[in-house]
Amino acid sequence: MRKVKILEVAGLDHFFKYFLRRLVEGMAKEGWEVVCACGESGYSDVLRADGFDVRTVPYKRTVNPLAHAPSVFALNSLIRREKFDVVHLHNPLMSLIGRAAVALARPPLVVYTAHGFYFHEYMPGWKRVVGLGLEKVASPFTHFLLTQNSEDADLAVRLGLFRKDRTLVIGNGIDLRAFDPRKVSDVERELLLREFEIPSHHRVVGTVTRYTRDKGLLEFLEAAAALRAVMKDISFIVIGGPAIGDRHPLTLAQLKRTAAQFGVDDRIVFTGIRDDVPAMLSLFDVFVLPSYREGMPRSVLEAMAMEVPVVVTDIRGCREEVTEGVEGYFVPVRDADTLTDRILAILNSPQMAEEMGRHGRERVQREFDEEAVVRLQIETFQRLLEERDSGAQYRRAES
Repeated sequence: MRKVKILEVAGLDHFFKYFLRRLVEGMAKEGWEVVCACGESGYSDVLRADGFDVRTVPYKRTVNPLAHAPSVFALNSLIRREKFDVVHLHNPLMSLIGRAAVALARPPLVVYTAHGFYFHEYMPGWKRVVGLGLEKVASPFTHFLLTQNSEDADLAVRLGLFRKDRTLVIGNGIDLRAFDPRKVSDVERELLLREFEIPSHHRVVGTVTRYTRDKGLLEFLEAAAALRAVMKDISFIVIGGPAIGDRHPLTLAQLKRTAAQFGVDDRIVFTGIRDDVPAMLSLFDVFVLPSYREGMPRSVLEAMAMEVPVVVTDIRGCREEVTEGVEGYFVPVRDADTLTDRILAILNSPQMAEEMGRHGRERVQREFDEEAVVRLQIETFQRLLEERDSGAQYRRAES
């Protein structure tokens, strides 16, 4: 019997390294053959060394449709040549490119995971119309939609993008074995504080993010300035790196200049990408994510698992991870003043902060285990493949 063959398609190879690794490994354990198609950003050889079958394709983050022709043709050629049972698409732009490719190749099953629709209420109206329009054009070439949060699923059905019976909310999850505060020693924390020259008595407010405007980093820096003005012993940490392929990237030089303008350059550390994120999060007194758009941010779940209270924007995805006043607080998008107030409220109430941290880990343990999310996806694929094998007629997700 021929192996089930899956093509996983994402914008760049770092997405497989940091977000899709467990899914690909889980599919491989089922005995399925998995091929990963993506643009190159420096991680492909690392993934190949770990046993991943990675095929790089041209990829540019641009609004010029002609620039994507090489990507479409490369994916189309790969799909035609290798006869996949399923093409599984990720990321807003690459999902559009991928569906253009499958429109020409017509594989048996196309599944799209929306890690947060690109169109959202906090972008200019014309951009939202264009983003929604592109999804409407692409949806006929999709057999099944997976979303990370229920609001995206409801929106897709309400807007007529996908039928309810061809849509499933899969949520998001993290590795609870890795993100466990009891596995980080006091010695490890002290060494990290020394590495970044943060006094041990300082309160620490931080984030884990990409360097992009849409992640709310400028609001974070503005709040940092306001916090420093009222709290003497405080430091700030930004874990992450350049926003490869994002529309509104910020460079490290830009962030440092802005930090200097706000007068916090001597109190903020930009660590770059780290492989010891659990230990780094153990330094935080408050985790902040003032993002404009998310699917279901994993960084928030990681902070909650490490028993760190969180302050996040009141947007899709975040609303399904956090309960106001229980694991943390919500703030409006682009509102540095409220962000400052909510951070201060946590810092000024150690008992409340401890309770929020405890509730956060309990909720992640209860609802956001990565193993369960991977298992749900595999079971969904198995069901869809059984429908195919039984001779069920595939209907497109919007019909």
